[in-house]
Amino acid sequence: MTAAPSRIGRKPVFNKDSLGAAGLKVGLLDITVAAVAKEVGVRSSALYRLVNDRTDLVVLAVEKIASLTPLLPGHGSWQEVLRDFADRLWGICESYPGFSSVLLTAPGTTAAFTPHLAGVRDQLVAHGFTDRQASFALAVVGDCVVGTHKVIDAIPGPADDNGRTGDAPGYARPADPATWQRDYLSVKLDFLITSLGDNRPSTPVITTADPAGATRLPAAEARPSVPAGDFTG
Repeated sequence: MTAAPSRIGRKPVFNKDSLGAAGLKVGLLDITVAAVAKEVGVRSSALYRLVNDRTDLVVLAVEKIASLTPLLPGHGSWQEVLRDFADRLWGICESYPGFSSVLLTAPGTTAAFTPHLAGVRDQLVAHGFTDRQASFALAVVGDCVVGTHKVIDAIPGPADDNGRTGDAPGYARPADPATWQRDYLSVKLDFLITSLGDNRPSTPVITTADPAGATRLPAAEARPSVPAGDFTG
């Protein structure tokens, strides 16, 4: 008697969006080709049809975050627009562990938020900023938020009864590092925003050259790839 052939189930179907979602399930700091492939139920080799390496998967995960949590432009004064931008960005850092780290280390990740940053920048321009002044303001505020949140990951281990840690003798660790850093961020933002009221620097003009070195274009005409941590939009 011939055994009935085993039934073959449908092969898993995946695309860049589902790879981004799988990356978030794995965790931003734990993304590997093997881990994401396991999450979607395929061999690691199958992923290389859509991505080249781990960095591509990290970028897809950040793009998924951008689609789920857009940095929508705020309303009110330009000061309120910048504070709202900072609050939303901090909220993303809190919601997705490792977000601040990958923004600082993985090139191309901030590009996922470029369309959202354009809206915030337009709000600042409506309040009298030039386009490059608005880009600079977003860059310094974004860098401040991401850099401050990154510190939370680097804070030494739990403190003893005297508020000291075994990793850093004499270091008094806040009872709630996240809350302390958020409060500290508010102080830094107050300083930055006050400074922008008196002095509004512009982002530098980025120039490029043709092979003969004859053509130089402003960044508005020739925008390079976005480096890690760049929030100029």
